[in-house]
Amino acid sequence: MRAAVAELATPHRLIDMVPAVYHESPLVAELLGSLDVALAPVFATLNSIEAYVDPALAPEDFLAWVASWVGLTFDDRWTDEQRRALVPAMVPAYRLRGTKAGLRTIVRLFTGVEPEVIDSGGVATSAEPGGTPPPAATRTTTRVRVRLPKGSLVTEARLRELVQAMVPAHVAVEVEIA
Repeated sequence: MRAAVAELATPHRLIDMVPAVYHESPLVAELLGSLDVALAPVFATLNSIEAYVDPALAPEDFLAWVASWVGLTFDDRWTDEQRRALVPAMVPAYRLRGTKAGLRTIVRLFTGVEPEVIDSGGVATSAEPGGTPPPAATRTTTRVRVRLPKGSLVTEARLRELVQAMVPAHVAVEVEIA
C-alpha cells in the first residue's frame, strides 16, 4: 500500500509555502508537518503515475481498476501473471467489442482456446418508437461454443458473464462448453 511507506519524504513541504511569519509557530509547523505526511503518498503516486497505469508495473490493487477500463473483471482463481498478461491483450480486442471477431478474440484470450461463434445476424425492431419489443423468437442470438481442456478453471457462468458483457444489450447469449 502506498500509505504504508515509512519515512516517505514529500517533495513539496507545506511550511515552505506559507508566509514566513507562520514559520515561527510550533503549532503551524506541526500541523503542516502532519499534512506533509498525509500528502507524501499522493505526490509519490502522481510522480510515478505511468507505473500505476501500466499493467506490468501497477500495484495489485490498481490492476483491477486498470482492467475495468477495458471491461475486464478478474476471476479470483487467476494468477497475478495471468491478470497482468490479459489486461494489455484486451486493449486491441476492446476496439472490436460488439463484433463477432471481437467476441472470438476475447473468448480466446479468456479461455486459451479458439471458440466457435455463431451469430444470427440481423436486427429486430418495433414498428413504433417506444413500442413493445418484438417476440423473443425474432430477437438476435449469439451462440458461443468452446471445447475446454480437462482441468480448465473456466466456468460456464463466468464465460456467459464475459460474453454477455461483450455483445450488445439486446442480443440473447447462449454458451456451450464441451
